[in-house]
Amino acid sequence: MTERIIQTRYLEKLFRVLQEEESHHYHLPVKGLRADIIASLVQLPAFKTMEEQVFEANGFSSPEAFLAKVRQMPGDAVMKGDDVLVIYYPADVPANKFETLVVFSTSNGPVVYYLPVYQPQDMVRQLSTAVPVNTLNEEVRAHILEHLEISMIALLREFHIAIARAVVIPDILQPRAPEEEMAALKKLITLLAQDVYEEESDLDIIAHALYHAFSAPSSFAAFHPDFFEEEEMIETDEEGEGLFRYVLQKFVPTVYSAPEFDAADIEYYITELTGEDFVLALPEEEPQGRQLFPFVQQQLTTTGWQLMNMDTTADSYCFFVVRQENVSTVLQLARQFNLDIELL
Repeated sequence: MTERIIQTRYLEKLFRVLQEEESHHYHLPVKGLRADIIASLVQLPAFKTMEEQVFEANGFSSPEAFLAKVRQMPGDAVMKGDDVLVIYYPADVPANKFETLVVFSTSNGPVVYYLPVYQPQDMVRQLSTAVPVNTLNEEVRAHILEHLEISMIALLREFHIAIARAVVIPDILQPRAPEEEMAALKKLITLLAQDVYEEESDLDIIAHALYHAFSAPSSFAAFHPDFFEEEEMIETDEEGEGLFRYVLQKFVPTVYSAPEFDAADIEYYITELTGEDFVLALPEEEPQGRQLFPFVQQQLTTTGWQLMNMDTTADSYCFFVVRQENVSTVLQLARQFNLDIELL
């Protein structure tokens, strides 16, 4: 028999440990996520000390009116205590964005609210505009609750709080053997470099290099001393994510582009990536830059390719293509290895 982690006993344990943290705030890196999970304990009485104009700007006549709105739970649930858990979870898309999960302890168990944006500087707006998860459609609700489960389990483990054996542990938090990681990396390189490497031994060598770059970046140079074209890459990549991406891009067909490009540029890039002549059909007022992507993808769909961008935080593009039937697998593997990938 299994159980879920979203229970009052676990929520209230997190309330207690976050009370002891400085600023009631905690950043937690989780392998497989592109950014830290951020947990904040919000104590409602603190809002009574804030200036009136903060509440007026959000449509409330007073702190009391705001607190009355926040404490109003769905159905017949009654909020317990004054603490609220706010979690900022790194969303899958777009890059460097978070979704906001707000969790109350109530007489009917934990009640979860959701906001698809990140506004830590405006807690009044967050708490007053978040919507109950149970009002969302089933697919979205399941997605949000999965993120909350990942966050709660990761935080409980971080604070050495026991979790019942019956609790279901999400895949992203399951320990993986090196063999499993290398098999996943081999799959990733196979899909990103479609038909490039004919020999299985080549894929094994690349997967091994990627595994070192991801799991032991500080010792990568010792195993691969002749790998780098730029020595400063070793010095500046403290987290290992840039190193992993650097190694991956050496083995995957990619094309780099400045942030501004025109139709001729993108035609050349895609011809290079697919090996097929690519000519865009465009309206009379020719779009530029990102405005070209809808037209590009509409035409690529007929040939079975998806245009993507790697490293979405950079000031330039790193274009590559993937077969459309492999896109969901590539995105899943990218998340596993903290790789920023954007569908275009």
